[in-house]
Amino acid sequence: MNTPRNDMADDGRIEALLKAAGARVTPPTDLMDEVRAAVHEDWRQFVSERTRKRRVRWTAAAASVAAIAVAATGAILTATDAPEMAVAMRIDGQVDRDAGWLHAGQAVSTGAPVYVGDEISTGPDSRAAFAVADGIELRIDSESRVRLVAANRVKLEHGALYVDSDPIAHEAAATFVVAAQQATVRHIGTQYQVRTTANGVHVSVREGRVVVDLHGALHEGRAGEQLEIIDGREIARSALAKDDPLWQWVYSLAPPFDINDRSLDEFLEWFSHETGRKVAFATPQLAQAAQNTTLRGSIAGLEPRAALEAVLATSNLVLTETSGGELIVQAPE
Repeated sequence: MNTPRNDMADDGRIEALLKAAGARVTPPTDLMDEVRAAVHEDWRQFVSERTRKRRVRWTAAAASVAAIAVAATGAILTATDAPEMAVAMRIDGQVDRDAGWLHAGQAVSTGAPVYVGDEISTGPDSRAAFAVADGIELRIDSESRVRLVAANRVKLEHGALYVDSDPIAHEAAATFVVAAQQATVRHIGTQYQVRTTANGVHVSVREGRVVVDLHGALHEGRAGEQLEIIDGREIARSALAKDDPLWQWVYSLAPPFDINDRSLDEFLEWFSHETGRKVAFATPQLAQAAQNTTLRGSIAGLEPRAALEAVLATSNLVLTETSGGELIVQAPE
């Protein structure tokens, strides 16, 4: 069993000892000043050393971050170019390509390539035509923006895009897709236009057929039809003539056709392909003569209809149009 401590007695003994020791001796003033100065100097050196070490650590960290940033930037700017997707066939006005982050926009010139990932933009007075692999040609109207998503896919951000697919290469071109808002458009050997509007998207078919995928529901459009996608929910159909004014801008981007040493028949095939309008001859004899007629000169700068009239005039032929819109070539009366 432990005996309890007598705290009162202990406190008394401590007090007696303190009294016996007497008052504390105060050190000289100069000695106290030296002690204070020494302590202050030690404190100053300690703080200075700690600050220096912290600055070194921050400098090293900043250098590491800068090195990483420089390395990352260098990797981006010196990375191998994205796959080439198309070549500019015709550029009218100022057309720009934007390759994305850390890449300055560049003007596109005729003959220049564009790449997967590029965004092509046209202004109010500019248009562009591009040749893509597998016999596909893209024409971009004014005030449009098109992103080249993949080798076989583009996205129409706004404006209008015309697609011309070579029927001979239709199997390879069948995987080509145009995305616009909530819909995607596929085609087989055709000519069609996709245009964004304030209310939705218009898909106009001049030749062949297209399939519009709207939220998983497939809608087929055929030559002479326009499919209007309203607010991304429903589709309205209407008839569309091959000479409707909405195709007019497409004619202005028709690739040049060198008529020198080409037959009249070849030229008429080009005209029909560009305009979607067939040309008939008044007699079988004139049709046969067209195959044997060799052309000379140039139609550079002329739109297809004006070029047709100029070529026929030099061949001593005339063009007439029936009330039903059929184009007939015949000998002058």
